[in-house]
Amino acid sequence: EAHHKVAPDKHGNAAICLQEDKCKGNSLSEAESGQAGAEKSNCFVASACTVSLNKLMESQEIGAIPVDCDLMDISKEHDSSTHLRKSLFEIKTNGGANACVVCKHPETELSCDGKGCNRSYHLSCLDPPLQNYPGAWLCIFCIKKKIEIGVHSISEGIDSIWNFKEELQNGKHYFVKYNGLAHIHNQWISETLMLQEAPTLLSKFKRKYYKERAIRWKQEWTEPHRLLLKRLLMPQKLADGLFNGLANSFPKCYHEWFVKWKGLGYEDATWELETSPVLCTPEAMTLMKDYEARIEAKTAFDSSKAEKVVYDME
Repeated sequence: EAHHKVAPDKHGNAAICLQEDKCKGNSLSEAESGQAGAEKSNCFVASACTVSLNKLMESQEIGAIPVDCDLMDISKEHDSSTHLRKSLFEIKTNGGANACVVCKHPETELSCDGKGCNRSYHLSCLDPPLQNYPGAWLCIFCIKKKIEIGVHSISEGIDSIWNFKEELQNGKHYFVKYNGLAHIHNQWISETLMLQEAPTLLSKFKRKYYKERAIRWKQEWTEPHRLLLKRLLMPQKLADGLFNGLANSFPKCYHEWFVKWKGLGYEDATWELETSPVLCTPEAMTLMKDYEARIEAKTAFDSSKAEKVVYDME
């Protein structure tokens, strides 16, 4: 990636560069059933869980349902990290651009949402098979890319411009948000790079900025407000093989959190790695405890409700 981090301006508008997957699509009940399948499976295919934002908002009084998404199809024989990495990251797809990575047959139903990734799958070829189309979905290759290179490596590019500054030595720079990423991943980039990546967007921003002279970006958009869901990024055995192969260059990461940000709606919630600095603060630890408390309360509520149904039937 050609993106360059630039020092924050005097207003502190620079951001940390990490990663996310926007969650959308299936209902909470579907996600919950996916969790049950994940707990039973020893063989995994990257199938990112999705959730309806409307359902999510409706569930806030009791709390969101925890979700462990099943990930990548790896057979149990691959115990060594070398063999594991080869199985995961060196497989080449045969049978054409639209062929299923698993069975090599055409007419696939699911494609990876990672930038530049053309890998496709049949829902029935995933393990466990998917019954519904997920919203945002990453194959294991892009999950590795996301962890090893960073969140911007799987984004489809610049989404919007939120600030502008001009310096004598460095020239003009723009504070940009990327498609599918939270504002915590915004970056300052040069005008030269803007002209290469999003010239039309730059022209629109200039017309609007010179007309209104107003910047509406808010720092609070980078602060977690609530943790809505938690999902398994990949099985521990698979993750251990991955991170051991990376020579401990990255902290081991097993989960992601679905984060609602201060000042923004549920539609702007994003998946963030549990190792992200923004989730390693005392404030984030408090949000995690709140999440666990909501889950415990909902579990107790569901249990008492089930017992009541049994009692009524008797």
